[in-house]
Amino acid sequence: MNLKILFTLAAAASMTTAASEKVLTHVPRVVITQSGDSTVMSVWTDSLADPSTYRWITHDEQSENMSETRTLHFQLPFADLIDKNKNTGNSHNPYGKLTCPVSIYAGAAIPTGKSASGIVTGWEIGVREIAAAEIRPRKNGTAFRLGAGLGWRVMNVDKSLTMRVSERQCLEIVTADPAAVKAGGQISTFHITVPFTIEQPIGSRGFSISAGAELHLNTYTTASVKTELISGEKVTNTYKGLHQRIATIEFTGMLGWTPGVAVYVRYAPFNPFIDGYGPDYKTISVGGMLYF
Repeated sequence: MNLKILFTLAAAASMTTAASEKVLTHVPRVVITQSGDSTVMSVWTDSLADPSTYRWITHDEQSENMSETRTLHFQLPFADLIDKNKNTGNSHNPYGKLTCPVSIYAGAAIPTGKSASGIVTGWEIGVREIAAAEIRPRKNGTAFRLGAGLGWRVMNVDKSLTMRVSERQCLEIVTADPAAVKAGGQISTFHITVPFTIEQPIGSRGFSISAGAELHLNTYTTASVKTELISGEKVTNTYKGLHQRIATIEFTGMLGWTPGVAVYVRYAPFNPFIDGYGPDYKTISVGGMLYF
């Protein structure tokens, strides 16, 4: 038997799943047939002690895995991150996927900083992610997600104060008119968000801890003042065209179940107005989030 046949038989023996070992001699004919993702090897022997025909059938597991994955996710070029465990038979190909994880949040927005005088606790609500692209290099491992959402934040002004816009279009917080029984107001901002999130699963029940940064595109900001005079008259003024910062960055930490419920803390370290054009304050937000 020549070396080529020996090499062929050695390859066949390595592909077979049988636990026993079979040594063949006097092998005059070997036929290998490829059909789809299956390879069939037929071996004929002319030994008087073993006049039999043997056949090995193997399957291309990689092709099966890729065809199964392709129906759910799009493949990304991270072949060097493939994680295989031959002892357990588990394998995972890194992949990316597009999802629509609707996550609604609501919470309290608390002003911070010495320059936040006159601004009191407000509220916020929004959808943190309407759509997202996710990459998870290892099965049940850390996920990296880039999404898109929108939100609305309203900060309140103390009822003993009011707001006005100066000649240079600067929003100012001033003392209310002595003739006013009640004053106060609100600063409202609508923003489109682009959150980047790193999510780390804890255990196998969907519990996870997440942290990330959010780009806020502040598209619309208004200030409204409601004043009630001693005479009982109620006056409402609304100021538009304010000089808010178009883009700001905020940082968020979350703890909970995905999908399910979670709690979050968000820190906004930047003044929402361009310097010199509005009250200077930062916010810390605390609230809950509901994942669908």
